[in-house]
Amino acid sequence: MEDTPEIEQQDNELEAEIKDTDIVFECTNCGKSIAIDYHGAGLSVSCPDCGTSLQVPIPEGLELADLDEIASYESELAQVNEALVAENDTLYAELQETKDALETANTELEELRADKLHLEKQINDLSIAIKLIVQQVTTIEGNIERMKETLKTYTSVKEE
Repeated sequence: MEDTPEIEQQDNELEAEIKDTDIVFECTNCGKSIAIDYHGAGLSVSCPDCGTSLQVPIPEGLELADLDEIASYESELAQVNEALVAENDTLYAELQETKDALETANTELEELRADKLHLEKQINDLSIAIKLIVQQVTTIEGNIERMKETLKTYTSVKEE
């Protein structure tokens, strides 16, 4: 059974990108330059031009076990990435909730400030009214005292 992983061809017309991690080799039959992802190291593939069955070379110093470690590492990275994306989504949702709560609090604060200004004006108006009432009461008390004195004088003159 022949494994056929995705083969990237170096083709000037398609301007395919070859990654640093790709394995680049040539077909032993037609000389076609072939690039394949490093995960394909050691697998059998067919040449896209002539169909010759080729074994993807394992780069010098790289063992198949290394590829398993890389795959495991990439899997761990993918899991960490998923966890980070999920955490980011959670934090973003919390940020939105906090932002909404802050906007609500700011609206309430503005309403409270307006209420405070209104109450301060009422207090000022009432303070002025109380001062006027105190003045009037003082005037009335003074008038009452004068009336008492007048009555005293009148009653003492009448008794004589």
